[in-house]
Amino acid sequence: MNSEEIAFYQGNNRERTTVLGSFANLVSHLRKVILFRFSIGFVDNIIAKYVATVVGWYAVSRPFHDRKNGFINSMSKNELIQ
Repeated sequence: MNSEEIAFYQGNNRERTTVLGSFANLVSHLRKVILFRFSIGFVDNIIAKYVATVVGWYAVSRPFHDRKNGFINSMSKNELIQ
């Protein structure tokens, strides 16, 4: 933009409004991006730490909770602990 023309036509208020509006849009967008990244990071950490661990433990413990499993039922408690 040509600053001499803006000054000649007294367009400084219009330019200020345009610049402040663009800046407000930028700040709003950055806040949304930061909130989104925080939310994704938080969820990712929870899933990676806790949900994956619970799924792993559940998958490994399935044979021990199956009452029809003859091999597990024939073992004593001491053998199961080992």
